[in-house]
Amino acid sequence: MLNHILASFAHFTALPFGKLKDIPADCKAKVYDFWSLVGWLTGGSMATVYIIASRLVSHPVALMLAIATRFAITAGREEKGLKALSDKAGTDGNILLTIYFILMLLAMKELPSIWLPWLMISGDCLSKYSASFSVDILKPNAENSAERYDRKSIATIIAGTLFGFAPLFLTLPDMFWIVGIAPIITSGLLLCIMSIRKHRFSNGHEGAIFLISELTFYIAAHSLIFTRSLQHI
Repeated sequence: MLNHILASFAHFTALPFGKLKDIPADCKAKVYDFWSLVGWLTGGSMATVYIIASRLVSHPVALMLAIATRFAITAGREEKGLKALSDKAGTDGNILLTIYFILMLLAMKELPSIWLPWLMISGDCLSKYSASFSVDILKPNAENSAERYDRKSIATIIAGTLFGFAPLFLTLPDMFWIVGIAPIITSGLLLCIMSIRKHRFSNGHEGAIFLISELTFYIAAHSLIFTRSLQHI
């Protein structure tokens, strides 16, 4: 199990987890199983940097530092995937990334600072969990069919579900729980569109699905807060 988890952290971050011990090839073929657990590190790092930075700099700058922290930890892996998918679809990837970061900042900026660190962790874990199924569904249409990937087992699906949903249910008020539907619906719609168009999957595209799903998580949280504020007027 430890090798299995280390394989996920080594694959999805730029940190030297792979140097801690030799990871068997069969574990490297299961890196997506514990992607939601990696979210505890990446989302937790964002939250930690935000909490510290918000005491030293302005709120928008603290948000940018938090986002930059995850970018550094993952070496921009997901962002590269979004750019590649955008370019493949005939849209300028740099423009799409710019729009993505602007929308992320705008959505996060209006969220209550007391809950924002927990939303960062929850959004990261849950969106990674939702996006992880993209590989199971789209891998048959992969561009590199020689690359090995083992589909999830029932046990790892259960473990991934627990790791994906735990931050949302354990750290946030129940009013936020409905927001967890947003990344699930988003990733499902993206998978449907890509499957219908017989999209040829390549490494990194699951990162694009993750980023888009996470963005809808923050937009849904923002909409929830805005709606509740109108009700109290």
